[in-house]
Amino acid sequence: MTEAENAVAIVKEFLVASMIPDAERAATYMHPEVKITFTGGRAMAGAADIAQF
Repeated sequence: MTEAENAVAIVKEFLVASMIPDAERAATYMHPEVKITFTGGRAMAGAADIAQF
């Protein structure tokens, strides 16, 4: 598996976990200081916020 393929696999696993929603599992793929902003400027503080969205 190439580095790019590995990165894609990690992102897919994160998305699956966040859509279930399984915030604990999704959080294992995130850096503790990650800052994610969804469309419309909605800031997400962590995996729990993303899973609830």
